[in-house]
Amino acid sequence: MEEEFGFRFTAEEKEAQLKNPGKLQLKLLLEKKLRQLHPGAEPVDIFATYFKNLPSGRVDATRAIRAIKNAGGIAVWAHPLGGTGEKRLTKEQFAAQLQTLKEAGIAGLECYYSEYTTEESEMLWQAAMEQGLRISGGSDYHGRNKKHLHLGMLNKDDAIITEDKLSVLKLL
Repeated sequence: MEEEFGFRFTAEEKEAQLKNPGKLQLKLLLEKKLRQLHPGAEPVDIFATYFKNLPSGRVDATRAIRAIKNAGGIAVWAHPLGGTGEKRLTKEQFAAQLQTLKEAGIAGLECYYSEYTTEESEMLWQAAMEQGLRISGGSDYHGRNKKHLHLGMLNKDDAIITEDKLSVLKLL
């Protein structure tokens, strides 16, 4: 690994990975190592450079939406401005992608998300209202790996979001 990527895992890091296996833990460890080699670079750019030859494993959005609906689910666009470690979409990019996904059949938009400010959530809420979409929220809490998050945190400001603001719940 040292020859190919320019770093090696310490015995302690290997031991910790074996005790707590999983893609997320490995991703965090890789991100830490790669950030040391590329200070100031965005994780998404670092990963794109190192893993550009790997298949993405992503499914076409239209296919995914169709599968969700066929399974009786509600297709909601999560983290529409970008999630943790992803580049943020501009308003123009967001509008274009929203139109594409709306045409593909999404029913909702995640307006409340732990990494978004109140202003960003309000902009997303307005877009959902204009497009006739249901509103959802998510903390992106997957355990203790994200120290700044807690279960149920639906915005960066940690303001309380009441159930009545999450119209997607009415479909459940």
